[in-house]
Amino acid sequence: MIAPTSSLARGARALAVGCWATLGAVAAHGTAGGQAPLLAVLPVGVATVLVAGVLAGRRLTATVVVLLLAAPQLAVHLLAGYLHGHDAHLPPAPMLAAHLAGLALVAAGLAHGERLWWEWWAVVSLAVRVLRSAALPATAPLPVAAPARCTAAPLLDHVVVRRGPPAP
Repeated sequence: MIAPTSSLARGARALAVGCWATLGAVAAHGTAGGQAPLLAVLPVGVATVLVAGVLAGRRLTATVVVLLLAAPQLAVHLLAGYLHGHDAHLPPAPMLAAHLAGLALVAAGLAHGERLWWEWWAVVSLAVRVLRSAALPATAPLPVAAPARCTAAPLLDHVVVRRGPPAP
């Protein structure tokens, strides 16, 4: 069974958080009319997956989830503005609203998924402990049947030769 802090589980959780964070940033940016170039999305996505991988060994609080989602959105916005030649300015109201709505929606979904992940792990590990404790020990004595008696012995009495002197 895979432990929640194993490298496989941490990688899966980090990939999920990184993909959702980057996808949320691109979707929110595109919804309000902005365009996120691939050159801005790839490094932000990779960095987000790496940071989430480092943090995935423990339970992620709602604050950490929001920060993990907000940082890529800000990074994609700044990189897209830099690559398109825009000056550093506040985004228009529709773009800011789309970013905040996307952040709230994805953060709620990831926080719920995080809670479900740890609850599922607690239930499964309890079930495994109960099943292991209820198992019979491997060294339990097994019943042994008595050897079968030979029924042909009275028929062979005349064949038995006793060696030694005759009885007085």
